[in-house]
Order: sequence, then structure tokens, then C-alpha cells
Amino acid sequence: MLTRTNFVTLKYVTDNWGTDANGFKLVITSVKDPKHTCKDFTCSTTGFCIHPDLLCDGINHCSDNSDESVHNLCQSETTNTVFGMDVTWFVLIVVSLLLILSAIIVGISICVCRRQEDNTTNQNTAIQLFSIE
Repeated sequence: MLTRTNFVTLKYVTDNWGTDANGFKLVITSVKDPKHTCKDFTCSTTGFCIHPDLLCDGINHCSDNSDESVHNLCQSETTNTVFGMDVTWFVLIVVSLLLILSAIIVGISICVCRRQEDNTTNQNTAIQLFSIE
């Protein structure tokens, strides 16, 4: 519905029957006539001029969905995920795993160095005992 005036009257009639699961959504979008110059966003099919705040908000204001498919402005939900996870969670998990792996490697290195040190000490003790006898 399009009106050329500053006023619109809607009358909603219901049969008083319904549940929370059914209903409707009413979207009212103020547009500028395509005859005037547009400094904001121009809808692809209709040529209507809409405010940039209405872009990428999940609501089809242009009737052709061009305000929701602006390639440079709207980020799709799939680009914000890695392996189905939010990028923030993915980075947090990867960093945590790297820290745990680093701690394990440091722990193993310390154990190996101590073991070699103990072996060297035991060999020196055995050599000293052998030379005493």
C-alpha cells in the first residue's frame, strides 16, 4: 500500500480467535518518491528512497528485498561463523587449545631434561664408586 499524503488509516478487524503462535507483522516504511533525488539508499526494483538505518535489519522494506541483500553492507550469518561456530568462540577455543598444547610441551620438556640430568648424576656417582673400589 502506498499513500501520497502524510496520513494513512489502517483498520484491523479480528475475530477474537488466535494463539501466541499465529499472528502477523505490520511493517510501515517511510519512503521518498523516486522522482526526487535520493541521498540515501535506493531500492532496486521500486526506486524508492529509504533511510540507511533500514538496511540489513532483517525486514524487507523495499518489497524486493534489495535493502537486505546489499552485498557490501549486509554481512550474512554464514560469514560470521567457522565450522558452524561464532568466530569469537572459534578463536577462543583455538587459542585455548594452543595454550594447553604449549603447556604440555613445556611439561614434557622439563621431565625429559630432569630425567637426563638424573641419568648423568647417576652415571657420575657410579663412576665415582667404581673408582673408589
